[in-house]
Amino acid sequence: MMMMMMMMMVMMVMTTTTTTMMMMMMMMMMMMMMMMMMMMMMMMMMMMMMMMMRVVVVYYHHHKATTTTTTLTTTKNCYNYYHNHNHH
Repeated sequence: MMMMMMMMMVMMVMTTTTTTMMMMMMMMMMMMMMMMMMMMMMMMMMMMMMMMMRVVVVYYHHHKATTTTTTLTTTKNCYNYYHNHNHH
């Protein structure tokens, strides 16, 4: 955030087109970096969720009699989706 603020200040100070263009490029790069970080965080969250799902699925597999069929099916679907669409 401080970096962003500094960049803004510098942009305000700079008046020539070349420097502003350079700064704009830098800002874009910063934005891209931020977006990448956010994406990484989202991916991590998704992975965590999937792990939780896996645990839940295993749990349901062990306790089929006690659990309801609806929850079982939904968890199974999520599990299958995760396995089919994540090729790591």
